Amino acid sequence: MRDLRLKLLIVLTLVGLVDTGYLLYLDFFSFDKTCLIGDGVACGTLSSYAMLFGIPYSLYGFTAYLIMYVLSLSLLRDWTGLQVEKKYLFFICLALSGFIFSSYLMYLSYFIIEAVCAFCFISWVLLLLISLLVCYDVWLLQRESKTVLW
Repeated sequence: MRDLRLKLLIVLTLVGLVDTGYLLYLDFFSFDKTCLIGDGVACGTLSSYAMLFGIPYSLYGFTAYLIMYVLSLSLLRDWTGLQVEKKYLFFICLALSGFIFSSYLMYLSYFIIEAVCAFCFISWVLLLLISLLVCYDVWLLQRESKTVLW
């Protein structure tokens, strides 16, 4: 059953890679920055909130999803030397911080910019699902081992 949850994590992170990869493509290679889904909003890429330290948020998101993808594969196949507990701790920190930051961006998008992009919403939902799935997996591991993992 754990393998099934990890495979689901792999699928969710791959969807996140495609989602943020498209936004990354828009940021670096496209002159037409309209969304394919929704009302044609510019995905927030044209707003003053679109970058942090001169780097577009899509690059941060793509990097985070890539790390979570590698962690998912690592947990499934156990081909790194790190302990499972450390992998899950890093995974939870990355997923929850990504979800919290994505929630902040959704707030800005909806209430400040007043334009919601479907791709950003998809990423927010993916981060919520990934966070819940990883927390559930850790909870099951702690319950099975009857010890605290960290």
